[in-house]
Amino acid sequence: MKKIYKSQNEPLSKKIEVIKTDKIFEINKGRSKISKKDISDNHGIYPVYSSKTTNNGILGWINRYDYNDELITLTSEGYAGTAFYHINEKFNVTGDSFVLKVKNKDITNTKFMFYFLQKEAKNPSNLNLLNNFSGTLTKSNLSKIEIPLPPIQYQDEIVRILNNFSEILLDLKKEFELRKKQYEYYRNKLFLFSEQTEYVSIDKIFEINKGKSKISKKDISDNPGIYPVYSSKTTNNGILGWINRYEDQYEDELITITVGGYAGTVFYHDNKKINVTEGSWILKAFDKNNVNIKFVFYALEIIAKKYVTKSSTMLELKKSSIEKIKIPLPSIEIQNKIVKNLNFFEILIKDFKEGLPSEINLRKKQYEYYRDKLLKFDLN
Repeated sequence: MKKIYKSQNEPLSKKIEVIKTDKIFEINKGRSKISKKDISDNHGIYPVYSSKTTNNGILGWINRYDYNDELITLTSEGYAGTAFYHINEKFNVTGDSFVLKVKNKDITNTKFMFYFLQKEAKNPSNLNLLNNFSGTLTKSNLSKIEIPLPPIQYQDEIVRILNNFSEILLDLKKEFELRKKQYEYYRNKLFLFSEQTEYVSIDKIFEINKGKSKISKKDISDNPGIYPVYSSKTTNNGILGWINRYEDQYEDELITITVGGYAGTVFYHDNKKINVTEGSWILKAFDKNNVNIKFVFYALEIIAKKYVTKSSTMLELKKSSIEKIKIPLPSIEIQNKIVKNLNFFEILIKDFKEGLPSEINLRKKQYEYYRDKLLKFDLN
C-alpha cells in the first residue's frame, strides 16, 4: 500500500469519501424468470445465477440470456451476501439475487466494489444487515452499507494486486479439477477386471452397522476437542465437527458410508480416534488377511452411489442395499499394487496437509489477508 500512496503528498484519508451503496450502484433484483424445469427444457450455453453458492452460484445453463454488462450479483437468500463479479459474459440472474451496476465508472472501479462487498457483505460488524431468522438480505439493508471510496487510481491499483492473487487461486482450482478427473480416470481403469476375477458381496467381507455416537452440534459446541465426528455431511471430508472424546470401538481400520443426505459417499479411516453418528454406516472387515480395506474403499467410491434409493423426501442407502454390493476381489498382491498406485493421486487431491487442497487453502487465506489489508482504510 505504501507503494500506492508514496507519490501523493496529501494524506489518502483526505481523499476518501464514505458513500452508501445505493449512491454508487443501481440496485435491482434479478429479472430472469427461470425455473429448474425451464433449464431442463431449454438447455444452452448461458449460465443462470441464483442464491445457490456451489458451482460458482450457477443454477444451470439455458439457451437465452438477460444480461451482458459489467455487474456484481449478490445473493439475497440462502447464503445471503455472497458476491459474484461478471464481465464479458452473457448470463441470467433470478429474483433471489441482487444485480448491482455502477452508476459512474469514471470514479468507481466495479471490480474494486466486488472485492469490498465480497469482504464486507458478510462481515460480523454488518450482521445487522442480515435477517438472522429468514437468512435474507433486503434491498433497504443492502443500500445502507457504507463503502470507503478512494480515488480511482487507488482503486485500480488495489484491483491489480488482488487480481494477481485471484488468478493464482483460480489456477490452483483448475489444477485440482484436472487432477481429480485424472484420479477418477485411473481409478476406474484399474478396476476393470477380467471375467475370471471373483466378485464378492460386501456382507461376506464386512460387518455392517450404523454409527452409535450420540453427538449433536450443541455437544460439539459445548465440548470442543481434537476428535472428529463423522456424519452424513460430505463437505470438510465428512466431518461434522471436533469434540473432546472418541469411541474406542472405532479405533480401527474402517470404511464409513453416508446413509442420507449425500447418501453413498465413502470415507476411509486408518486406525484413528473418531466418532461416527447414525448418519453413517460402518464397515469393519471380518478378516484382513485377504482383503486390503483401502482397495475396497476405492471400489466403493465407484459403485456405492448406484445402490442409493430415493424415497418421497430424501436419498437413502439402506443396509440391505449395501449387503448386495458386489466388488471384484483379485489376489491380495494385486489389491496392494492398485492401492499403492491410487494413493499418490488421492494424496494430491484430498490431503489437506500435503496435497492441492492444502495449497488452495493456504492461497485462499493469503488472498483474504491481503484483500482485507488493502481494503482497510484509515479515515482519521
